[in-house]
Amino acid sequence: DDDMKNNTLSVATWNVNSWTSDNGKIREDIINIDIVLLTETKLMPNHEIISKNYQWFGKNRSFMKKTAKCASGGVGILALCC
Repeated sequence: DDDMKNNTLSVATWNVNSWTSDNGKIREDIINIDIVLLTETKLMPNHEIISKNYQWFGKNRSFMKKTAKCASGGVGILALCC
């Protein structure tokens, strides 16, 4: 029934393997997904994902090894805004 379709919650997982400028705009394949769970964002400690359609809730590594070439780890949730 139509009421059930309107109450459906879509959830996806995505191992980003490093959020880069190529990912800066939310990819077409996740548009209109209600909640996207991200792993391996590899964002720097003070960085976040900014989107006009999604609210970002994330946890980046709070430190990096001095010898590291880039950040590692990191998880987050993108929640579709109203």
